[in-house]
Amino acid sequence: MPRESLTSSTPRHAAPSPEREPDTAGSDWRDRWANRENRRRRRAYEDTVEAWSLQGIRLLRLRAEAENVPAESPAGLPVDLADGEVVVAVQPKAELVEVQPGRHADLPVPELAVLPVRRTRRARRLPHGLRVADAGTAVVTDRRVILLGRQDDREWAFPLLSGLAHYPTAPITLLHTADGRPLAGLRVPVDEAARFRLRLTMAYADAAGRRPTVLARLDRAVAANRRSPPPMSMLATAEQAPA
Repeated sequence: MPRESLTSSTPRHAAPSPEREPDTAGSDWRDRWANRENRRRRRAYEDTVEAWSLQGIRLLRLRAEAENVPAESPAGLPVDLADGEVVVAVQPKAELVEVQPGRHADLPVPELAVLPVRRTRRARRLPHGLRVADAGTAVVTDRRVILLGRQDDREWAFPLLSGLAHYPTAPITLLHTADGRPLAGLRVPVDEAARFRLRLTMAYADAAGRRPTVLARLDRAVAANRRSPPPMSMLATAEQAPA
């Protein structure tokens, strides 16, 4: 017989009939344990479902926004734009992060993907092997990425980039260059990472003629999320109480 789930409407333990002997203290304790355990499992399941649903909503929003990334006004930006150059993102509070020499383990690989940052306790921490070298405003155009830093400006032209690498659990994007420069990237506030990643990735993909690749990966991510709802928690019984 299959075990009952937490959503079952049939009570697992019915009240004892008058003919039954009263439960012993041990069985009462086991019933209380089962009730507490089921409440804990139910809360954990509901939290997991909520996180799964939010991830699906974020993916759908990204897919819709990827179809048409609007231009932003360059007014007030101390950037000399070339003829026809279009600003697609302006990100205040951006930080320049650099990978320390010899610390290349566990770095994300470059790929054309714009998946949201997984919200964990580590999302706001700087990953091991990285250091913050400057801070300022990041500007993304249809041709390049610019950091207007406090100490100096840094620029990455798209033709000189070999790929973008987004950290899955940190709001950091590493900008891989083809000219052998030390690996560096940008960190933005975690609540603004999805928007910044989308605009940066779409601008880079458009410059490389690979927009369909990004859209296809977003479609696969949406479909995978729909196919993987959290498994339903099973109902604990008094017989499962620890000794």
